[in-house]
Amino acid sequence: MNMLHLSVEEDNNEQTQIDLGQDKKLTIGRGDDNDLVLKSKNVSMFHCKIVGIGQTWSLSDLDSTNGIKINGRRVQEQVLASGDVIDILPFKLKVEISLTGSDMEMEDATVIDIVTEQAWDDKTIMSTVAIPGGTINSNGSNDETPAEQANNFVVVKNGLSAGLAVPIHGQVTVGRGETCDIVLDDPFISREHLIITHQDGVCRFRNIAESNPVRLKGKESSEGVLKNGSVLQLGNSELKMRLESASIVSTFLNISPRTRIILLSCAFVFILGAFFINLGEEEEQQVTTEKDVSGKRESVESVKNLVADDVRGEASLEEKRQRSLFMYQARKFTKEGLLEKAANRLEASLEVVPDDQEAQELLSVLRVQISQKDQKQVKRIALVDSTRQQIEKDLLLVEESLQLKEFTYSLDLLEKIIKQQVEYPELDDLFLKVDAVFHDVKNARLASEELEKIQKKVLEKEVDLLREIYKKGWQAYKANNYSGAKEYWEKVSISKMDIPERKQARFYLSKLTGFLSDKTQSDYLKGLALYNKKDYSGALYYWNLVLKIDPNHPDIKAKMGQFLSQQIEKSRHLYQEGLVYEGINNVERAVKNWKMVLKELPLESSKYHQKAKAKLSEYGQK
Repeated sequence: MNMLHLSVEEDNNEQTQIDLGQDKKLTIGRGDDNDLVLKSKNVSMFHCKIVGIGQTWSLSDLDSTNGIKINGRRVQEQVLASGDVIDILPFKLKVEISLTGSDMEMEDATVIDIVTEQAWDDKTIMSTVAIPGGTINSNGSNDETPAEQANNFVVVKNGLSAGLAVPIHGQVTVGRGETCDIVLDDPFISREHLIITHQDGVCRFRNIAESNPVRLKGKESSEGVLKNGSVLQLGNSELKMRLESASIVSTFLNISPRTRIILLSCAFVFILGAFFINLGEEEEQQVTTEKDVSGKRESVESVKNLVADDVRGEASLEEKRQRSLFMYQARKFTKEGLLEKAANRLEASLEVVPDDQEAQELLSVLRVQISQKDQKQVKRIALVDSTRQQIEKDLLLVEESLQLKEFTYSLDLLEKIIKQQVEYPELDDLFLKVDAVFHDVKNARLASEELEKIQKKVLEKEVDLLREIYKKGWQAYKANNYSGAKEYWEKVSISKMDIPERKQARFYLSKLTGFLSDKTQSDYLKGLALYNKKDYSGALYYWNLVLKIDPNHPDIKAKMGQFLSQQIEKSRHLYQEGLVYEGINNVERAVKNWKMVLKELPLESSKYHQKAKAKLSEYGQK
């Protein structure tokens, strides 16, 4: 069987070998689900596929972004040959097709090039047919195949197997299944769809598929007779018949026995009459033999002259044949746009027939067209170069705008460049770079948008937190906790967030600072007056208010250190005495003692102050 060998080469010269047998499929792309994975951002997720059909392999593009090149030429679908180089940037896939086992006999196959020329128009037919395992005799037959079958073929007109010609040996099966003689890759065809037979000089077809129809001349038919040039339609595929006319022997065998006897009788009578007529002519020829001998001697020289004329005629005929072939090839190359090759064929024709006026006129016209084409090519090259320079300048602008995060401008400029890709296929390498930059800019814009969303959410949370702190400041202020209000508003005021609460916090903070300064001084003086009167509990009350606002007031701490310990001792005695009264169920006296603790020791941070306050709460006292 045939084997397809792929040698995958990367830019870093790493190589991978892949082997593919007949009737197998190989998918290629960046995705992990492919048979051959090519890790590159220039390769699409599902880039292309290689399908083996019979003795051939076909490469198909799966609508990839950057396309495929075979031997430097961009293609959408092509049958692969040994030595082809597939470019899927940055990878190169080298194709080698090897023959093993019985397929090696194909090297001995006879290849026939049949050229039928009809007045040098587009009806010229050229076909190549390979017949494995045998040779073609002079009568056109195969060593193993009857002549009437060896020259009858089914030709596939379209699809992956287009151009495939299969000889009709008895019968040919057509379908999507691998066991068919002709395998068509068409989803609208059954696995075994059609049978074509050739017997007794008649070619017939029969549809063996129940669900999918066969059309002949545009009409659905389940069976019928085929002629040379008949076209069968199966799904999206077409098959054309190449049939030779039936031989005399096969035609004679196909007629009825009665007609066959009548023809044989007529032939016998014709042969008997010709025999008697020939016998009379021989008697007359004996009389004129002597006269003829002298006449024949005289005609020897004329015969020699005739032979020489025939030789010259054959030479002239050969020149005409060569001239016709060269002229046909010149017209063909002209239609294909290969003007240089067409001019070479016309020059070869003029070497055979130097005075050929038609060839001279065509050659002069071609030379003018070649000159014009060269001028156009020079202009095209200059235009392509200027376009390349402009695109490279635009790419530099894209890089600069990308640094400034001007994503919209960058994408608009890149889209403008990409629109020129169809007009300038010579710049495919540069457009690959443009596509890569385009994807990078899109990704950068998406990342920037995501970052902006995250930053916006963070800012919203920070604003909510500052507003909550501002509210807590108001709550503390209403509860006469001025130091707490001051602390909360200071946090809001030093924030960098431009919100209305920050402005309000700064305003109230300035007012509160002045108010607290005055209040602190007033309470301090009141406490000092009571201290001088040795009313230490009263002094502690006012100084406690000062310490709430200014915990580090130096004068208060110094004076409180002198009597605070005795106040604490006195409070302890009163608290414990209250516990005693509580133990003997004299709650009224116990509550009175605990209230005296709060009065003698108004410092909320004091342990006995807190305990007395807790006991009063148990009995519903404030």
